[in-house]
Amino acid sequence: MHSKVLKVRYHLLDEIRGFMVLCMVIYHGFLAVDMALGGSDIALMLFDFFTPLEPIFAGGFILLSGLCCNFSRSNLKRGFILLI
Repeated sequence: MHSKVLKVRYHLLDEIRGFMVLCMVIYHGFLAVDMALGGSDIALMLFDFFTPLEPIFAGGFILLSGLCCNFSRSNLKRGFILLI
C-alpha cells in the first residue's frame, strides 16, 4: 500500500505573505517615482509617507517567511540550492 502524506496548506499565511510582497513592490514603485521626479513636492510627500512603513513591510515578510520555514521538510536542501 502507498502511504499518502497529507499536506496542509495555510492559506492565510499565503495571503499575508502576498500582501507583504505587494506592499514592498508598491514601496519600491513609489521610490522609483520619487527618483524620477527628482525631489518634487509630491515625491517628497510620498517618500515621507512610505519611509516609516518600509521596515514594517520588510520585517513582516522576513518574520512570516521564518514562520513558514517550520512547515517545510528540507530547509537545508532548499537553502543550498538557492546558494548555488
